[in-house]
Amino acid sequence: MSITIPPGLEDTYVGLLYESGIIFLFLILLILIIVHYSKKKTVNTLILLGSFTFMFVAIIFSWLSKFYLIKNGILGFDELAPNIANFWFLSVMLQFRISFVLLVIAADFTYMLKVKVFDDIPKKVERLILIILSIATILFALIAVEQGNVLLDVLSFLSVLVIMIYVYIPFIIASLKMYRILEETQYKRATLSLSVMSLSFVMVFVSFLADRLIMLIFDSDGYTFFYFAAWAFSIIAAFAAYLGYIRTSRKKSLKEEKKTEQEKQS
Repeated sequence: MSITIPPGLEDTYVGLLYESGIIFLFLILLILIIVHYSKKKTVNTLILLGSFTFMFVAIIFSWLSKFYLIKNGILGFDELAPNIANFWFLSVMLQFRISFVLLVIAADFTYMLKVKVFDDIPKKVERLILIILSIATILFALIAVEQGNVLLDVLSFLSVLVIMIYVYIPFIIASLKMYRILEETQYKRATLSLSVMSLSFVMVFVSFLADRLIMLIFDSDGYTFFYFAAWAFSIIAAFAAYLGYIRTSRKKSLKEEKKTEQEKQS
């Protein structure tokens, strides 16, 4: 059975196939994390499972947007009839906005992990800023939707990137500091994997933003190298977290091991 690709949607079809592969790989990693959690039932693994689940669903919605375009032979968001009943839902889905919201929630989950692993004292102001940023970004993503306005897309990607940097850069710094303190190989591997995971999460949106900027500046259809790199970074993040942190056997938590090493050095 052959598949007929509507003219002008060839790149969208390539993106659909690519995201199908990403979804398959991500699903395998999610199943592995669920199996590991069912055995250990640690809170930190549950938090990571929540973060990766929201990211997985974000990829699903990105895939659905491409499937809808190909199925209905629509070249893009511009061709939607504004009088259809589900216009708003289709608009935010085709503009990647639902995925935005899900990725913001995924970042919030990861912030919870940072607090549990690295912060000795909860930082109320830091948490409040994240809440404000998350709400503002979600509202902007769901409301600032206009047909053919790529600039709004760029601003939405940029707003999510701000959250990613706010959450993950301190995460990277804290994990690298802990990496230098710890002595045991399994603990060093766990902290290093969290650094790789965090950097990969940031690179997801650096890549998406670059793809949208190229669309805005050169009036292109997107699907540049940066688009394909973005979802690849999501797989790297999940893979690093699973092999390095979730799957690594440890007698104590990273925070407890850090305290032990500091007492030895004092």
